[in-house]
Amino acid sequence: MSHVSANTLKDCHIEKVINNGNSSTEAFVFFHGFPADTEKNEDLAKKLASTFKINTFILHYKGLGKSSGHFSFKNSIKQAIEVTTDLINTEGYKKIHIVGHSWGGLVTLNVLREIPSNVGQVVLLNPLTEFPKDSDIRNDLKDFVNYENSAKGKTYSLESLLESASYVKKNNAPRSFISEVLEAKNKLLIIQAQKDVVVNPDDTRSFVKLLDEKVKYIEQDEDHWFASRKEMINSVVSHLKGKGL
Repeated sequence: MSHVSANTLKDCHIEKVINNGNSSTEAFVFFHGFPADTEKNEDLAKKLASTFKINTFILHYKGLGKSSGHFSFKNSIKQAIEVTTDLINTEGYKKIHIVGHSWGGLVTLNVLREIPSNVGQVVLLNPLTEFPKDSDIRNDLKDFVNYENSAKGKTYSLESLLESASYVKKNNAPRSFISEVLEAKNKLLIIQAQKDVVVNPDDTRSFVKLLDEKVKYIEQDEDHWFASRKEMINSVVSHLKGKGL
């Protein structure tokens, strides 16, 4: 039976799903979207932990979810890399399997790029591989800043967030390091929801084509959050079993 505990690592809150008889050498790490309900994928995390007897961690980027402080696109990638590295160097895990949803898909690919030898299987759910128009980014971030500052007493600067997003667009866009992603193609499972209005399915399809369609790719009749959940969860579990986990 799994249960969820919590701790803080590198100023980020982490939900930890623990199992009796768990593997001491492998772990799952979840990277969520922006902005996101970090509980959305807890059901998948619990399922993976209980099925594969592997400890599972759900990262809350600084400033989102249960983490304190202020969010930064640039720093969220850095935090994900640091947390994954700490799990390897401090906690002793030899292989980290990663699940990334939406913005977390972009984060996941950057972690894979940084420490490829220690990343095991990679699951991307509606991954962000193409940035929206600058005007759309500004409008979305304006809404985020207004809500966070008025409802939560934060002190976000719209221009600072836009600068952070621009930096990532220039330096961390997955299409800019597609050759490195190709090297890990056998590790990848990509699931795209056909009714997704957040991540354009055509962007994901074109990204898969850049990988010469050599990755495991599935489309499902779902929305951005995979509302029915069951088909997506079963597909992930089945794929990972097929990979020998």
